[in-house]
Amino acid sequence: YRIAYQIHELGLQVSTNDALAQLAIPVLEKLQNELIWPSDISIYNGVSMEIVETTRKRTPFVVNREIMGAKPDMLQSAMGRAYLAFCPEREREAILYRLRNSDSHEGKLARKQQHVDELLAGIRKKGYAERESGYWGGVGDYGNQVSAIAVPIVLMEEVQATINLVWLTGTSDQQHIEENFLPSLQQAAAQIADLLFQNQLY
Repeated sequence: YRIAYQIHELGLQVSTNDALAQLAIPVLEKLQNELIWPSDISIYNGVSMEIVETTRKRTPFVVNREIMGAKPDMLQSAMGRAYLAFCPEREREAILYRLRNSDSHEGKLARKQQHVDELLAGIRKKGYAERESGYWGGVGDYGNQVSAIAVPIVLMEEVQATINLVWLTGTSDQQHIEENFLPSLQQAAAQIADLLFQNQLY
């Protein structure tokens, strides 16, 4: 259960994340009905991405259904990469600066500046990001068993959130992904952006 975001009219403060999730879930459910595979929606929380809604429990997909609240990496997850690639340059540089000054594994990746620049440029050219092969940011380690792509939800020239599609590796090839998964995922992102605009959540 989730408090409806309209409750702010009663003078109570409600998380914008809950409002985003409430608006997005019908779109995510429609996407899942169309493509079968589940999707997650995530926001940038100032440190990493954070998953605020998912349709994993509504699909035959049995890998890591307890994903809510998980914090995927910025440089290895599809959602983090999509955010970095499409957010405004000033914000991107601030995020990468913080990462480069971290002792974490992501810090080591961020310090490979040429690689990061080429990675993000490639994502912008394709229009979507892919998860790093073998990366798993959730509970447990499923490695190469799971693949994902993600696209940004853009409104007012800013990335408000990212949305992904997750499937079992080997069930779809690159051509099938780009011809069948990507257009539906991009359409879902545009629909969520429109709902955010209509409800002035930006």
